[in-house]
Amino acid sequence: MNFSTEFSLDHLIRILLVLAMMFIALGVSSLITKRIFKHHMKSGNTRFGTIIRVLGSCTKVLIVFIFAMWILAILGFNVRSFVAGLGLVSAVIGLALQDTLKDYMMGLHIIFDESMDISSIVTINGHTGIVESFTLRTTKLYDFDLMGTVYICNRDITTIEEGFPCFDIPVNVSQNNDADKVTEVFKALPEKLEKTVASVDRSSYVGIKDFVNDGTLHAIRVWGDMKSKPIIKRACNAVIARELSEAGIELVKYERV
Repeated sequence: MNFSTEFSLDHLIRILLVLAMMFIALGVSSLITKRIFKHHMKSGNTRFGTIIRVLGSCTKVLIVFIFAMWILAILGFNVRSFVAGLGLVSAVIGLALQDTLKDYMMGLHIIFDESMDISSIVTINGHTGIVESFTLRTTKLYDFDLMGTVYICNRDITTIEEGFPCFDIPVNVSQNNDADKVTEVFKALPEKLEKTVASVDRSSYVGIKDFVNDGTLHAIRVWGDMKSKPIIKRACNAVIARELSEAGIELVKYERV
């Protein structure tokens, strides 16, 4: 085909009409996707909303591809041969974009496997926090310990564990203390924390979790705003240290390795 001699005003008009129809189709698709997405997000069905957004993106790509083939046909290209040649091109692109494709595959797995949802408290690869959003490529997580947002590539996700809006505060008490007195003081600590630390919703005494460094490792479980976990933990540690000191209970101090 000689493009300079065969391209005419008729070709231009037909291409402009096809482009106009493509933009209309994209606009309608985007409008429908946004409305359905917002409706389900407001109703709390965040998973279905995420699926709708993904399907909307796939629909846009499909629309552009169909109309691009239409324009090539108008220009006189052999579309069938072109589509047949896409197999080899796709293989080359697939090799070049292996990591991206892995992200997409894991993203689809997360969406349809219901491993997590927006606002879920989960532990991903050791990061515990609230899921703020996730796409086919990345997962956005507010990390409670870091007190900040982390972005995790979906291909790097190896474990997803359900989390809970609470955490344990370990306290290592010397074995030289009277066991009954230690138990009595620890059972009274939850009430002290609830009254003293404003951010603590409730707390409970878990009991002895382990025996380490010539001491007994006790744990106090605390419920509160997990986004303020480090602040709550520091405040609780201060109250616990004061109460144990006033009760004459000796703690075991050890160096972190």
